[in-house]
Amino acid sequence: IYGYRMSLWAEHLGMLDETFKEPERLECVRKVNEIANNNWSIYSSEEMSLLHGHLLKYPVQIDSDGQISSLPECENFPDAGVCYLPRHGEWQLSEVFSFLYLELIVQITCKPFT
Repeated sequence: IYGYRMSLWAEHLGMLDETFKEPERLECVRKVNEIANNNWSIYSSEEMSLLHGHLLKYPVQIDSDGQISSLPECENFPDAGVCYLPRHGEWQLSEVFSFLYLELIVQITCKPFT
């Protein structure tokens, strides 16, 4: 299982790191989010560059009331020009929880535990 997990890290993130050996640790979560955010920046920039792996931050933000919105100045996927958020009122509960989970992972890197 360990070898399989490490190969998944390498495939999806384009690298291996010592922090991936303990994925339950906050340091690992922060590292994965850093890579995902960097990949989103590369993907969404005007300049063509290679991504470091396949994992990207999904371009949404969730406010403290649970409202899901697109990132500022990014309502469509850059390469396809299609909207990635359903119209208001079309969210399924499972989709909301998936987005909340993704945003929680990202926000862990920004807010210290109290």
